[in-house]
Amino acid sequence: MKTILISLFSMIVFITSFVQNSTDSEKHLKFKGVPIDGTLNDYVYKMKKSGFTLIGTEDGVAMLKGDFAAYKDCIIGVATLKQKDLVSKITVIFPERETWSSLSSNYYNHKRTID
Repeated sequence: MKTILISLFSMIVFITSFVQNSTDSEKHLKFKGVPIDGTLNDYVYKMKKSGFTLIGTEDGVAMLKGDFAAYKDCIIGVATLKQKDLVSKITVIFPERETWSSLSSNYYNHKRTID
């Protein structure tokens, strides 16, 4: 009886370890469908395949240009950790707006899609 319980417990632990691995990879953060992981060069390559254009790279930060959230010509900043070449931050700079009303309209449109 003791052998059966140990075998059953071992099988449960074995099966749940595989389930855990598959769900963790599915939950990994993505930006425009590209997982935020790996080296800066790998991430930039994937973003270029997604339609973005590389503006330049300097000191662990890459700047790309492309469309985001229905806005044309956004600037995308991709930064790495200081000690490692591992992507850790994504920043979006939207195109300039000339009037306060157009800027606030953009903000409320984004807020409405999030809520």
